[in-house]
Amino acid sequence: MHSRDLPPLRSLARHPREKHLLWSSHRGQHGLWDVERGELVQARAGDEGALLIGGGQWLITAGDGAAVVRDLEGGTVVHREGVPNISGAVLCETDAGDAFVAGDAFGAMVRVEYGTWKATPGWLARPEVKTIAVEKDPEDREHLPPIDQPIVKIGRLLRAGPKDMLSWRVDLGCLTWIDTSDPAASGRRIAELHGAKIDAAALDTEGSRCVLACNDGSFAFAGLTGGEIQRHRLRGAEAVTARMIGNYPPVRQLAWSGTNDLWWLTPGWLYHADLLAQRTRGLRLQSSALCILPLPEHLACAVGAMDGNLRIVEIAEMPVVHGA
Repeated sequence: MHSRDLPPLRSLARHPREKHLLWSSHRGQHGLWDVERGELVQARAGDEGALLIGGGQWLITAGDGAAVVRDLEGGTVVHREGVPNISGAVLCETDAGDAFVAGDAFGAMVRVEYGTWKATPGWLARPEVKTIAVEKDPEDREHLPPIDQPIVKIGRLLRAGPKDMLSWRVDLGCLTWIDTSDPAASGRRIAELHGAKIDAAALDTEGSRCVLACNDGSFAFAGLTGGEIQRHRLRGAEAVTARMIGNYPPVRQLAWSGTNDLWWLTPGWLYHADLLAQRTRGLRLQSSALCILPLPEHLACAVGAMDGNLRIVEIAEMPVVHGA
């Protein structure tokens, strides 16, 4: 698909009613793509950041210090809510579908109701600080105090309910249920991985289990009710790269495409795994990819790239890869 010289494509969202249409987020623009026609059908003013289709009628963008709500069809800005250090990773619609939650990687969040646009601030995690020592030249007599900066905590907000929220923690390496009525509480932890760093996480299509991509080359599947954990080495397809650079390349994005199918992006590669068949396919990407959006009915995936293009990759065109 051609981008018409759009800036880097950073996020994708499906149209709530017309499933062959996809919305994309770029720097200062939004694009509407027709998958069946294979082209960009509309480009208009927008906001850079992660996209969310809220309430079936709002196009919500989180990034650049604010969550911006636009009318889906007309593109008119109807609400703007400032959130310091806002992160597209902390953005999702509530389970009830009456509001959206946006926040930053340091734990601050805000809940915004549709229609009334009432904003309720809160915390996903209390920010901590650490002191960074600054080395100075002995001849430098200028006084430089220690620098305090927050530790990154929240990797991605996966679910938002009326009393609790589910996220994964970068610093703790685990999934955490967060009690919204007690912001000082650390939350109930599930799926602790004992030191493994989590690169990405995603809920399955039924919302009953979560998959975590770990930096040791494995995936961890966690049940959300009992907290049971299963570890799989589905990332064996990346073993050659891991041997060359000394560790597994980070997973930039991870997504379910049904009950037993996974997609994930690493630098320069797109992968698909069939969990039942234990088969992994991979495709080398010529342009750096920033986001993926599964298209289950097409047995394909939409890939957003740094050059502004949208590419549709079918599973059948991806060769099977084998780890050593």
